[in-house]
Amino acid sequence: MELNEEQREVVNFGDGVLQVVAGPGTGKTEALVGRVVNLLKKGVDPKSIVIVTFTKKAAEEFTARLLTRSRERGVDSVGVYCGTLHSLCFSIMEEYGYEEVLSRKLVDEFGRRILLFDFLRELGFERFHDLFSYLSGDGKRENSDSALSAFEFSRIESLIDKMSLYEVDLERLKEGGKVQSQAYEIYKIYSDFLEKNKLIDYNGIEKLFLKFLSSPPGEDFLSRVSHLLVDEYQDTNPLDEEIYFRIAKRCRSFVVVGDEDQSLFSFRGATVRSFILFERRVSERLGREVKKVFLKKNYRSSSGIVNFLNSYIGGFPELERIEEKPPLECMRSGTSEKGVGFLYRKRREGMREFAERVSLKIEELLKLNVVQKISDCVLLVPSAREREGSFVKELKKVLEKRGFKVYNPRSKNFGKKKRIRKVLNYLLYVVEGGLSASEVPEELLQIREEFKERKIGLLDAYYRIISHLGVINSKS
Repeated sequence: MELNEEQREVVNFGDGVLQVVAGPGTGKTEALVGRVVNLLKKGVDPKSIVIVTFTKKAAEEFTARLLTRSRERGVDSVGVYCGTLHSLCFSIMEEYGYEEVLSRKLVDEFGRRILLFDFLRELGFERFHDLFSYLSGDGKRENSDSALSAFEFSRIESLIDKMSLYEVDLERLKEGGKVQSQAYEIYKIYSDFLEKNKLIDYNGIEKLFLKFLSSPPGEDFLSRVSHLLVDEYQDTNPLDEEIYFRIAKRCRSFVVVGDEDQSLFSFRGATVRSFILFERRVSERLGREVKKVFLKKNYRSSSGIVNFLNSYIGGFPELERIEEKPPLECMRSGTSEKGVGFLYRKRREGMREFAERVSLKIEELLKLNVVQKISDCVLLVPSAREREGSFVKELKKVLEKRGFKVYNPRSKNFGKKKRIRKVLNYLLYVVEGGLSASEVPEELLQIREEFKERKIGLLDAYYRIISHLGVINSKS
């Protein structure tokens, strides 16, 4: 693909700090890949280039494109660091033989959820009644001893992230009211367990990496890195930012790419202000000036979609945005897309009534021949999960009642799958019983006994179930 003028600016940028404000569909990945290939063509050592992506999938896509472009240009990209921040931190510390990480085992997000649930179940949910009521937002829970809802549990995870990332004063929290002291207790129990068992989570990896950077092997690593590139910078949290500035301080170039209008979720304590205030923070921390490049040419969508996005975003003047940011420009022509619209739920309108109204709108589009078939419609929703009472669940019922087939691969209805149901049923038996001895394998009886005697936790029970009983690989 032929690069446009702004993309070429990114590719050919020399030493210094560059902030790339890249709207959706503007070819940011192609520009970044081109930049890395250009550095390699100039003789830059691959192991002196660090590229940070937000997801593992993005890292895999970037690596694949870089390999293709490198071969086309006759350069070797083997050795370039590319991955999510926590995966890079872990692998770099391992590569440099940092003892503190070699003695620890990583707990991924799924493992952490099981650990947290295990702690809360053993301690008793009623013990944290005030905290859960506060996090639920309504100040009360119907049953103080009932299990956590998915919403409450997600709030607990977010709370732990923020306490870790924002360096909360734990002693002050401990001496606060019931809500604060209960938050302190959960965080302390969780962090003490990790330390005692030589485990480390994603936040812990990044904190340890900062410590690593001040060590002799960390100094060796810093002396070798000369170019740092960070994608999706609008999803950066304070701990991430500290790591980037520590590395960038000794780099020849520091390039960040992001778009404040695409900061939809605050993953792991991320704050969009890290991107909006990037120029000021670079001046304060690094004492360097920032060059800005705006990628505004959209190659992905039709003019109807691009115009709608410009109009919609422009309708919120109160939002804090990058100064002098230009609107998106549509670069496609001759497309058959008819347009974009949005429906909102009226005040006091029930979820079923709202779903009925959306369904009628889809039928209207078909009758007016705006679309030829229902699959020509794309519906964007906050979540595709089919929880009871959710919009997607209600809309699916309404559409199927009207004779439309619905396929929702992102519903995350894992509980309806036979293998998943078997795992969940076995876990439920381990925790609460309820099945006769003839209904469960002998090994499961042993797992339940060990769990009841507190010789193993729920996480251990889970791994025993899927490994010893072969649930995941079974045909049932």
